[in-house]
Amino acid sequence: MPNGATVIQLASGERAGFVLLSNGSLASWGYSQKGSLLNGIATTITEYGPRVRDTTSLGPITRIASFGRSKTPHVVTASGRVYAWGDASTGGLGIIGNNINNVRHQFFG
Repeated sequence: MPNGATVIQLASGERAGFVLLSNGSLASWGYSQKGSLLNGIATTITEYGPRVRDTTSLGPITRIASFGRSKTPHVVTASGRVYAWGDASTGGLGIIGNNINNVRHQFFG
């Protein structure tokens, strides 16, 4: 992990894993559909091993969650904002649309 950061929280979704690091950044790995790994890739791809994602525009992340078969991980930032990204086809981003994917959406805060 970068600069000695340690894992402070773990979340898992459908074939993907996410860790919140002590420096407020996020790492993810696994099967990505529609940008669900926050990797900027809208197509389906598998990434092996954790990769730290660029979340600097969000500010420090304090909590992460991903629910069962969800393809939409969620984070809470230090400022109290809630963001989600990935597949919007079932409303997991707080918006619904079959063609809205690979989008980070702020839906609270």
